[in-house]
Amino acid sequence: MITEILIKLFKKLNTCMPWTDENGNYTDENGFWVGRNGGASGILPICPKTKRLCLGFRSNMVYEGECWGVFGGAIQNGMNARQSAAQELQEETGYRGSLELIPSYVFHYGKFSYQNFLGIVPHEFRFHPEMDAAWENYRIKWFTLNEFVERISQNAAEFHFGVIALAANNIGQIEKVIKPLVLSSGSSPHEVEFFKNYK
Repeated sequence: MITEILIKLFKKLNTCMPWTDENGNYTDENGFWVGRNGGASGILPICPKTKRLCLGFRSNMVYEGECWGVFGGAIQNGMNARQSAAQELQEETGYRGSLELIPSYVFHYGKFSYQNFLGIVPHEFRFHPEMDAAWENYRIKWFTLNEFVERISQNAAEFHFGVIALAANNIGQIEKVIKPLVLSSGSSPHEVEFFKNYK
C-alpha cells in the first residue's frame, strides 16, 4: 500500500526524461537515477549512544532536492550496494570512522531498486563533505526518533519520499537500534505508531 502511494506521488512530481551520463549511469524510464547495475543504495546513520539518527538536507542541485534524505546514490561501478553506500556516506559527509551496516528496506519499482542500510556509528559526526560532493547537501541534522516521526507526520513534504518509505516500512527496525526510546515531553507512543499504521 505504501509503495503504491509513494509511486503515485513520485509520478506526480517526476518531470525528468531518461538520459545517460558519460560514465554509463542513467535515469530509467520512470526517472529514477541509477548506476550501471540498475540500482542505488544509501545509509541512514544512527548513533545508539545519543539515540539519534542523521539526515542530510539535499541541495537544490540534486534530483528531488530541498528536503531531508539519507546519504547515497547510484551503485558505483565495481562496487556492491553496501560498498557503494559506505563510499557515498564518506563523500557526502566526510565521515571516515567505524560503520556497521544493517540491511533495511529495499524500494523496488520496475527494474529499479534502492537498498537502504542503517549505519551504526559510535558517535555523532559533523558535516565535512569531500570537495567533489560538497554540492549534494546543504547541511546535516541529528534527529531524535520522536522528532523525526513528529516532523514527518506534521510536514511530509520536508522529507524525501525515500525516507518516508524507509520509515513507513521499517520504523520498528529503526526503533530497535535506537532503543530504549525516550519520549520527549508532550510526546506519546502513538506517534511512533504513525508509521506502523501508515502502510
